[in-house]
Amino acid sequence: PGAHQHKARAMYIGIDAGTTVLKVAAFDARSGRFMAGQTRRIDTAVDADGKREQDPKAIVALLQRILRQIRAAVPASKWNGVKGIGISAQGGSTVIADRATGRNLTPMFLWNDTRAYHRIPIFTAMKPREEWSRFLLRDGPCVGLARLDWLRSRSPELLTNGHIHVGIGEFLFFHLTGAWRQDPCHALQTDCYDAARNTLTDEALALVGMSSSFHAPLRRGHETCPLTGPAAQKLGLPEGLPVAGPYMDHEAGYL
Repeated sequence: PGAHQHKARAMYIGIDAGTTVLKVAAFDARSGRFMAGQTRRIDTAVDADGKREQDPKAIVALLQRILRQIRAAVPASKWNGVKGIGISAQGGSTVIADRATGRNLTPMFLWNDTRAYHRIPIFTAMKPREEWSRFLLRDGPCVGLARLDWLRSRSPELLTNGHIHVGIGEFLFFHLTGAWRQDPCHALQTDCYDAARNTLTDEALALVGMSSSFHAPLRRGHETCPLTGPAAQKLGLPEGLPVAGPYMDHEAGYL
């Protein structure tokens, strides 16, 4: 009876950081019933030159605010029974952050920020189509190489070993767990993924003088990481709570 009652009180939290909207929902662990949720638009700076930028620090603050609102909307017994958190996010948007602290050093450049797109054909021409297809399983690179090259032309000091190039899912996951790791689908879009072998690769990044060490390691299956003490304190949740992800929205939808 005690175990049954505990299961009945348990709840899971899902987080989806989309391109324009941050969505958070809580579900009953026993029935899957929706308990509470919030959807909030993410402020995006847009310009005619193709600029599409967001403030990663503001997204973290927005997530914390939404979770506090959900906490207030569910019974205390449910919130105290939260058993895990899962994160999915849109892929291909990138930010350069301090590897040790997670502090963002650039805005979040959305996947549809086109300011580096004109450089993609330059890198596509550097290898035969068959060579790109051998490891990317595509006819050419995505925007990752072009964006790194564009960033280097603007702020070369950003591309150093103490920094890391990640997406919003990886950024939020770090701020909950203190661990860097990325979804393979995001890695593919940033051109650091050998899709044929399911591993990170330097093969494309070498064209811009970079290596995969500038990116987060791959997520290992569905392994979770524990919620850190500081994050738990801000959210009113138990330290060590398992956090799953980050998944990319395409994969989360498929699952």
